[in-house]
Amino acid sequence: MPVSNECMLTYEPGTGGGPICLDDAKSALVGTGASLRGFEWAYELSADSLTAAHRGAREEAVSCWMTAETAEAAQVAFEADMELGKPGTLSSGGWSQRAYVTKAKLSGVYRGGSCAATLTIVLLDGVWRRETTYQLLPDSGREMDNETLDYPHDYGHDYGTSSVAGVNIDVPGVTPCDLRLRVYGYAVSPYVRIGNNTYQVNVMVPEGAILTVDTTRKGSMLGDSVTLRGRYGDVTDVFSKRTRGSVGSGSYIYELVQPGPQNVSWPQSFGVDVTLIERRGGLPWT
Repeated sequence: MPVSNECMLTYEPGTGGGPICLDDAKSALVGTGASLRGFEWAYELSADSLTAAHRGAREEAVSCWMTAETAEAAQVAFEADMELGKPGTLSSGGWSQRAYVTKAKLSGVYRGGSCAATLTIVLLDGVWRRETTYQLLPDSGREMDNETLDYPHDYGHDYGTSSVAGVNIDVPGVTPCDLRLRVYGYAVSPYVRIGNNTYQVNVMVPEGAILTVDTTRKGSMLGDSVTLRGRYGDVTDVFSKRTRGSVGSGSYIYELVQPGPQNVSWPQSFGVDVTLIERRGGLPWT
């Protein structure tokens, strides 16, 4: 089902088939979607504070109206995703997160088959994410003063003596962002430096291959946070090849990116996508 430009809320089925519009005032309507705009933190109480604060999966009820066509497509997609264990993606205004729709309770069916219902939506990630990507092509950086980059320790290779090439970016939000880097081969031991941290993996990236570093996959047990995808689609876990470091050391592969203006530098022989991933508990009001 095609999604119009006016659609404010969409559900992309995990089992495929294209996005379903849940709010365009023509085929479906959820109004303000108030329950999706709230947030919730889980935590433990101590004597005079709280600990282990985190945002986990939560369940929300969303009232909606749908035409017969949209209701049929939605029901098929929602149930297929649940049955096959493949969550969909709920999106609004550039923000998205994984979700299941576990129940649809109808409160009215009208002439022509349109209906009013309350959807029970399980938001799996606990946070909404919005991505901003900078596509940095080979030889696209401008000369930057190397002394202002303040490398925290010596490296076994040469970054240049007086200057390096890079760009300035503006990191949105007020809290540190997650990061996804995609390095396009050919490259040998490629690195990208953002602010005071260097992200480096000591591998050869062949022509046509892609090296990916994804901080959102830090806790994954699937070996998919630092990967090398070959030109024929084969994927190798190369986490062990990273330059080692800890938070704040200047060489931590999962370092979050601080908000505000940041310098990005990299060898100009390869291209790289720098994707900043904002997080927030509820959808924005504006």
